[in-house]
Amino acid sequence: MNTNFVYGLRTSCLDNEEFFKYQKSINILMHTILSPVTLCHKLITEEWKQLFALMDILYGNALKIWLAKHDCLSEEEIALCYFCYIGVKHKNQSIFFGISLQSLSKRKQRLRAKLKIPHGMSFKDVVNAI
Repeated sequence: MNTNFVYGLRTSCLDNEEFFKYQKSINILMHTILSPVTLCHKLITEEWKQLFALMDILYGNALKIWLAKHDCLSEEEIALCYFCYIGVKHKNQSIFFGISLQSLSKRKQRLRAKLKIPHGMSFKDVVNAI
């Protein structure tokens, strides 16, 4: 895992507001990975952006670069790509989005078709192949 985030927090001068945004994003990410049931609100646009920025810091920006080629995606589709890329469990993704496991599978199938991802390849495999 990329640990530049921790190093960056120590070496840069974050003001309290910026630090709070990162802290809030870390909490959202941890809830998503561990127990999305405890996340009790839908994310607003600014929270999505902060969450994506945090995942880019923690996991590298390969996915961000790859997704930039696909400007037709909604925030939730981008989030689904990120969650698949970092390995959030299918069940936790369905809880986070508030949809059934079957609906999530169908949503992923449509997204894979939209992004022209070959059957049997993961998001991570496709992104890392670039």
